[in-house]
Parts: sequence; C-alpha cells; structure tokens
Amino acid sequence: VVGQVLRLERRHTYPGAREQAAQPRHQRALAGIRRSPLDHQRLRHVRLRGRKAPDYNGRLRPFPAVMSLLLATVFALALDRLFGEPPRWHPLVGFGRWAAALERLVRRRIGEGIGAGMLAWALAVLPWVGLVAVLGRVHPFVEDALAVGCLALAVGARSLREHLEPVRDALAAGDLASARARVAFLVSRDTAAMTGEDVARAATESALENGHDAVLAPLVWFALLGAPGVVLHRLTNTLDAMWGYRTPRYERFGKCAARIDDGL
Repeated sequence: VVGQVLRLERRHTYPGAREQAAQPRHQRALAGIRRSPLDHQRLRHVRLRGRKAPDYNGRLRPFPAVMSLLLATVFALALDRLFGEPPRWHPLVGFGRWAAALERLVRRRIGEGIGAGMLAWALAVLPWVGLVAVLGRVHPFVEDALAVGCLALAVGARSLREHLEPVRDALAAGDLASARARVAFLVSRDTAAMTGEDVARAATESALENGHDAVLAPLVWFALLGAPGVVLHRLTNTLDAMWGYRTPRYERFGKCAARIDDGL
C-alpha cells in the first residue's frame, strides 16, 4: 500500500515521474534517482524565511517560516529582558558616527536641500539593509543569528522600563524634584517648572511614543520583512532622532528622514 501511494504521489507531483517510475529499480539506482525532485526541493526548503514550503501534496504550507519567526522573536525578547542594551559598543552608536560623517560630507559637497538629505539618508541606511539581506542568504544559521541579533538590538523594552520606573517611584514617594530630573531623560522640553501631573503626563507620552518606536514597530517590521525590515526601521528612526528637527539647520535637510520615519 505504501509503495502504491508513493508511486501515485511521484506520478502526479512533478514532470517525468511516470517515465522514472517505469524504469527498473536497478536502473533508477544507477541513475541516482533515490528521491523525487519534489523531495529534494522540500529538503532544501526545510529552513525557510518569509516563503512558504511545499508539502508532499503540492500544497503550500507556511508552518516552517511561522515557527522560525516565532522562535526568533521569543529569543530576541528574552535577550533584551536578560541583558538589555549593550553598555558599550552599541551598533547604533557606530551608526550615529557614520551618519554624522555622511552629513558633513553631503553638506560640503552637495548642499543642505531636501535632495541632499534624501541622498544622505540613502547612503546611511540602504547599504546596511542590503548587507543584512545578503548575509541572510549565506546560510540558514546565519539568517537565524542575524534575525535574533538585529531584533534584540532594535527592541528596547528593558531600557524603556529602566527609564520609566524611577519616575514612577519618585512620584509615588512625593519626591517632585527627583521626578523632574528623571523625566528630563525622556523628554526634550524644560522640566524645571513641571507639576506632578505634568511629570506623569510627560512620562506617559514618552512611554507611548518610545514604546511604539522601540517595541511595537520593530516586531511588526520583523514579521513583515525579517531582519532587513528591522534594520530599515531602526536606522531610519535613529536618523529621525538626529535630523528630524524643524530648525534652520535641519528644516530641509532632515525632512526626508522625518517623512520616511513617519511612513514606517
């Protein structure tokens, strides 16, 4: 019965199966036909990312990609929960220096207009996105390591909690001066004259905004595009924090980075 099922399966799943099945067993062995092409395709695509794996009936099943996505997300969140952001040699620090050098070069050679800002954004972000995408094609293990590493570095849930809890504790203890000093690390406006209600409101707004940028958005882009999507969003968000100001220096130069970050 098993032999009949396998012969029927080979007969209906790929071209040439009928001719191969008609050959004697020793001729198929000499020809190296031990598995059907569909079997070899399935073995090659056991570890898939962002694509669906064909099953033995010719249908498409997304389970390998979904399970890999979930496992990478769990591992990345666990790393962030256990270790948080690296205290030294954080990749975003190096990226900030790279972006600052590009900004000086583009301003000196091209100018300070919207087109110059668009070129600076492309030179700062797209090479790293492409590099991650190419490295992910080398081997499934490299792809998985990049997925976990990029997502763990992009997610900042522990860092956000470490900045918010001191504000909460200071307000609970009635220490308004300490709460103002702590919330100053989260917002860019003056906190010297804030009341307790103002401090709580500022901390809540910062938690919502940074929670989106540092937790929700990386997870969404990882689900959509994998590690390249995480890198694209995180680097664009970093450039928005560097260039996305309505000041005479960045009103035109930083408009592209700010609009792309809004779109993402």
